[in-house]
Amino acid sequence: MFFRVKFKKQYINAKNYFTRFTYCMNTKINPFLNFKATFVSPCTVYKNKQKDNPIEGSIVEIDIDSMKDKNAVKKTVDRWWNKDSFGYCVYRDIEKLKEGELSREVGKVYAITLQQYDFDTLNNKQIIGLAEVTKTGEHAIELNFMQAEPVLKMFSNVGRSFIELLKNMDFVNEIKVKATYFSANFYEKMGFEISDTNKLIYLWKKIK
Repeated sequence: MFFRVKFKKQYINAKNYFTRFTYCMNTKINPFLNFKATFVSPCTVYKNKQKDNPIEGSIVEIDIDSMKDKNAVKKTVDRWWNKDSFGYCVYRDIEKLKEGELSREVGKVYAITLQQYDFDTLNNKQIIGLAEVTKTGEHAIELNFMQAEPVLKMFSNVGRSFIELLKNMDFVNEIKVKATYFSANFYEKMGFEISDTNKLIYLWKKIK
């Protein structure tokens, strides 16, 4: 029985590797790369709105080709949000980026996690925010979607951490976002100005 189980496990691993290798060859991706989220920046979130309980977290860039990252995002979305949420839109676009329906040259997905190491395997229970960004010009980006966990409002400073990250990117001089009636006040506090009242388009421009 031991040898049968061991052989079956080795067969499955070989089959999974072959599937991955075939996919990589078809998409011209190096099959020997270690797919994983990439650490971008530390961040601080708070357990409550009083901000008297700081928690150190990490902002990571999701690897579009990593099944582990994709599954972690999916489980996060399934736990906290529904198919009408911005979080689900981010998960949906990960697949579109992977399949080439959206350009991975300009599209990026970020997550805020309470993990501080071992980004080879993202713990979906530690992810508290998602954001999708598209580069629209040499010095301009658009924040397509941003979802801060959760409906229970257990953490604060998640959205602010994302915005500060984008503002501090070297090449970024302008950020565009389509707000909702519920988020418009937040973007105004973050220095965005209304550009289109009917569509609630907000712009942030770096002061030179």
